[in-house]
Amino acid sequence: MRTDLVNNGLQDNFHKKKFCALWILQKDTGSWYINLTDMLYGILGEGELTLKQGRIITRDDEIKDILTNSKTIAVLGLSPKPQRDSHMVARYLKEQEYRIIPVRPAQKEILGEKAYPSLDHIKESVDIVNVFRNSAQIMPHAHEALGLIPKPKVFWMQLNIENHEAAKLLTARGIGATI
Repeated sequence: MRTDLVNNGLQDNFHKKKFCALWILQKDTGSWYINLTDMLYGILGEGELTLKQGRIITRDDEIKDILTNSKTIAVLGLSPKPQRDSHMVARYLKEQEYRIIPVRPAQKEILGEKAYPSLDHIKESVDIVNVFRNSAQIMPHAHEALGLIPKPKVFWMQLNIENHEAAKLLTARGIGATI
């Protein structure tokens, strides 16, 4: 399913967008949808990536590979409000058969999934940590991500969420990062 998502007509757009981060909504023929191409492209432009070493992720082929080979996504800052971007993105991912793990203090459940107060409380494997938090609040979550066993493949900061210090810490410890 995930390979089909990336390959069904979206691949051409991978080379057209160089600024969008994960999860951009676009209007098309009167209905809203999430363009996977935009969802998966970091804002730094094209660059080198070796996930095993933990690098800033910018190349579309690596992004495509990450999505195709990921199953579980912890959504940090997932809102219970349906009109919020984090909720729309998580709902869409769940519909595409990804396992979503909501991370939101004071919530017991979001989108029918058990919610956790922090990454520290998750005891299962996470492929991607998808971050919907303010840039200034990222560093503590980067430290939490380092404590996950096994380590996630990617710590994905959303569009307009940039914390270069967190990205440097994560990549030095073998976790890819988008900013």
